Amino acid sequence: MRLYAGTTQGVFKVNPDNGIVTRLGPLDTSVEAVAVQGDTILAAITPDYGMPMRAPLHPLHGRGVMRSTDSGRHWAPCGGLLDGAQVTALAWGAGGFIAGTDPASILHSYDLGATWAEGTPLSGLAGASRWDYPLPPHTAHVMTIVPHPTRSMIQYAGIEVGGVVMSSDGGCNWHEIGATDPSASVHPDIHGLAICPGAPHVMYAATPDGIYVSE
Repeated sequence: MRLYAGTTQGVFKVNPDNGIVTRLGPLDTSVEAVAVQGDTILAAITPDYGMPMRAPLHPLHGRGVMRSTDSGRHWAPCGGLLDGAQVTALAWGAGGFIAGTDPASILHSYDLGATWAEGTPLSGLAGASRWDYPLPPHTAHVMTIVPHPTRSMIQYAGIEVGGVVMSSDGGCNWHEIGATDPSASVHPDIHGLAICPGAPHVMYAATPDGIYVSE
């Protein structure tokens, strides 16, 4: 097993057996998210916020995704729909890579990141008109993507700020999930999602209001 980390200085690989940390170069840039499958590594490049001020915390432009097909030795941009996109989340599930963006959309690649396609747009969901973000440009984004550990066609995504959406067909179509009673619903500002491997019917959501649990 290997652990990969996106940092302000690129992507690093950690061997948990001996603690050795290896920088995967020459990707010398800030990385927002990482996903790995075999020798293929995707790294979402942190958008240009007009450094050094970084205010008002919205990008001058997105930076897209870099791809390595040789375990991080060489890198090249992912083109197509991810060219210049502001990618905020990456994952692997249902036989392909998954990318979440700002504004909120979810794309899939089934050829290890070479080409990308979007399923039914999230903007068409009934509640999407209420999604928001407190800072300019006030667009909600996909903060996290979590595939189900045992049912490969099921995927979840957390929207900041908008709640949780789910796909049961590998990302072709999405719908919002949550309790019908607002008092039992998850806080809509989703910072992270996790599914317990030993109890895949249990999902946790990290929010500004604490941890929510769904069984």
